[in-house]
Formats: sequence, C-alpha cells, structure tokens
Amino acid sequence: MINEPMIKTTVIEGVEYSCISLGLDDFAIPKHMMQGEKQDGYIYKDGELKKWKWEAFTTIDSIRYVYFDKCNLKPFSSIAFENRSRALELLLNLATAITLLPASFVDTTFGVVPVYRFYILDDDSWLILPPDLSDFFVMYYTDEERYLSSGCFTKSGTEPSFTLIRQFAEFLYYALTSKAPYQDREIREYNYTEFPLSEYKKYLFKDLDDKTIGFIDFCLHASSKEMRKINGNKKCVENLSWFIEKASSLTWNVDNKTKEEYKMVENELNKNGTYQKFLAKTQEGAKRNNFWRKKGSVIITIVVSVILIGAFLFSYISNLLEPPHTKDMDQKQIVEAYYEAINELDVSKLSAPLKGCKSPQETEVLNLFVNRQTRMAYEQVAPILRADEWVDDGMPSFKASMFVYGADDVVVTQIGENQYKAVLKFYTPYDYSETESTDDQVIQSEALTYVYEFTQIFDFAWNNRGWWNIVNVTNPEITLLEVIRTPYSE
Repeated sequence: MINEPMIKTTVIEGVEYSCISLGLDDFAIPKHMMQGEKQDGYIYKDGELKKWKWEAFTTIDSIRYVYFDKCNLKPFSSIAFENRSRALELLLNLATAITLLPASFVDTTFGVVPVYRFYILDDDSWLILPPDLSDFFVMYYTDEERYLSSGCFTKSGTEPSFTLIRQFAEFLYYALTSKAPYQDREIREYNYTEFPLSEYKKYLFKDLDDKTIGFIDFCLHASSKEMRKINGNKKCVENLSWFIEKASSLTWNVDNKTKEEYKMVENELNKNGTYQKFLAKTQEGAKRNNFWRKKGSVIITIVVSVILIGAFLFSYISNLLEPPHTKDMDQKQIVEAYYEAINELDVSKLSAPLKGCKSPQETEVLNLFVNRQTRMAYEQVAPILRADEWVDDGMPSFKASMFVYGADDVVVTQIGENQYKAVLKFYTPYDYSETESTDDQVIQSEALTYVYEFTQIFDFAWNNRGWWNIVNVTNPEITLLEVIRTPYSE
C-alpha cells in the first residue's frame, strides 16, 4: 500500500484545525525554511482553482503536523478504498487541475508528483498542497515513506514528457488493486513486469470493461517510440491533455473496497497457480539481475563502464537499421543463434532478430560483457569461460578469478505454427534458487558451477522486409540438474 499520512483535527488556542502528519518531531526545522511568504496551495472544484493557505506546524504525541483551516479530507490512497467507485472521475479532475496550475507548481525533478500533495475533500474537490510543503515532507519522511509516496510510481525508460501520463495510469492500477504496479522491489528489479490486471479481474473488478484495462496496460508499457508519437515535444504537464481525452471515454464499473476485502483477495491469490508462478519467476529474475549487477566479480568501475557501454550502444544503435545477421536463417537456426549470442556475450546479436519484445537474458549478458571488457583492459585476462567450450575441453580447472557461463546442448523443436521450444543446459556460477549469493559458502580451493535445464518458447512472425523476427520470447523455466565442483588452478 502507498504511504498514508495521518489526518486528524486539533484545537490550537481555542480554534479547531485539520492537520496532516509529517513525521517524528525529533529535530528543529531550519530557520531558513520558515522565512519568506508561504506558497499558496489550491482547491480544485468544478473546473476552477481556488487558492488555499496552510497555517503553521504543531506537535501532537511527538509527531510533527502541518495544520490549516478545518475541513474534511481523505488521503490520496482513498481512491482504492472508500472513493474507489469514483476513482476514474476523481483522477480525471486531478489531471485537469494539474494542467491549470502555475507552470512552476508541478516540480517533476524525480519524474512524478508525490501523492502526499493530493487530498480529496467531502465535496469531491481536490486539495493540492503547495511545493514548499513538499520540502518538509521530504525532510521528515523515511526512505521507505518517500519511496511509497513517489518512488514506487517511477519506471525506468520512461520518456521525460510521458512521466505524468504513466503516473496517472499507475494511479488507475492502484485504484483497482490497492498496489502500485511496480511497488514491489522485485518487480522493479525484474524488468518492471507487474501482475496483469486481466488476472486480477475476476477477483476485484469482474464488470470492468476490457477497453479500460487495455488503456491502462498501454500506458504502463508503451514503447519509447509510442511515447514520443503521443507527446511530441510537449512538456509532461501538457501531455496530460492526451490522458484526459482518452480516459474520459472509459467506463469504470467497480465497487468500493475495504482493506479487509483486499486482504481476502490476497489470500485467494496466494493459492492461485498463475500468481504463484508469477511470483516465482519474478523472484528468480530479480535475483539474477541483482547478482550480475551487484555481486562478486561483476562489480565494475563506474567510469569505465560508462565508456564501454557508450561505445557498445553506439555500435548497437548504428546496426539497428541494418538487416540482422539472422536474415537468411530459418526459425530453428535463429533460436540457435540466440543462444550463440549469449555465449558470445553479444547483446547486439541477441537483440537483432527481436521485434516488439525484449530478451529476458539481455541485462545479464550486457553486465557480463562490460565485466569481461573491463577486466581484459585492466587485468589482461578473459574471466568468463564459454560453457560449451569448457565442457568440450573436459571441464578443466581454472583460476579463482574466472567462472563458467553460457548455454550448451541446445535442442530446438517446433511446437506450433511459427512457435518453437528450446531445451538446453545452462551453466552459471550463481545458484538462481537461493535468496542470496552463495559466494561466501564456496570453498576457497574450488569453484561451483550450477547446471540448469532451461526451457524457453519463441514466437515468430515474417516481416515485409523479407526475414523472420522473434516477436515473443518467454522467461526461462529453470530446473537445477547438478552442481559441478572444479578445483582452482594455480
């Protein structure tokens, strides 16, 4: 659940006020932050903005609050609970209000607007707190509170002028499920693949139009090309007009929900095989991405990485307009070339035959490519042994600074029209099934190489330029086959 500031009333010098919590009152507010004229907030109702003022700060039970004239208000999170049945209308009004605010009012330094600035009044109007109050919330909030107020609504790869469109689509997802789509850290670590709304439907919004679900899904996953086509050169606030126009034609047949009802649905989902499989794949994918990015020998010098990645991307982008190296291959050969690209740690070849999808192994391969190039430059050593060559050589010992990685024994079979299955052995120094890296458990005199059976499905389509493209590739289904212990050489 996103962060919910406490809202209460208090009496100061005989006058009743409303107040919103900031955090523990365990330090003094710097004097410079209290100087000058306070900025106006706004109340938006019936298409008009009315200026609003906050009074000052007070402390109640060791908690610092900002207080102001008494009013009945609910936090932004209420769009998933007591205001859920009207969430679409309320969010359209909020989006409209943002387009009418002064240009400097919405500071999207972090790409999104924090939800602690939005409150719903009893008459369905919106109270929007001014920017200067945001500084106080940030100052008092913990890292987790800041994350649940704004960070969980960011998504890597979003075009700057598309950020608010995507954020409002995330608000709609939140209203339907009580969770932001990328709120879970593991989902963010694993390519921002959220649990689909279509799977939630029978549990939480069985009467909701599929068109509404499709619109939210599009906004969450629009490609950079699609984003730029929509937003052009406009600023992110200006682009909310597109969201307002499209969302105004949607239907919203959903009921209000309580926290207890969401909890019951969560318990039911935990018994659902589709949900269990989603969680397992997400956790495995997040662990793999985290390992190659953060653990052991894959930690690399940042400056060198930027140079190497920049050079790689230049070459990669330069080749985008050229026919892929797989243009003369059939589908089976393309799948085999896919795993050869992994063995070569060549992301350009890995991505070349793909269209409209991304390789699940791309992040891992890119990190290993940079690691290899960095160590070759500084240590004059190639630290990564190709698994197929290592096996063919009889699995000899190697130095402690090296490890085995890659695919071998790839078998490709056709399982449907333009659909192929690959079954193979995959070698890696990391136990994908463990929560943490096993580096600390490895005996110093030997290396552990984990051998998995990987199964992946590839879908193909013929393009009008005259070759086959992979249009979908599934995350690998993984089964541990064995662990090979190899003594280190001198």
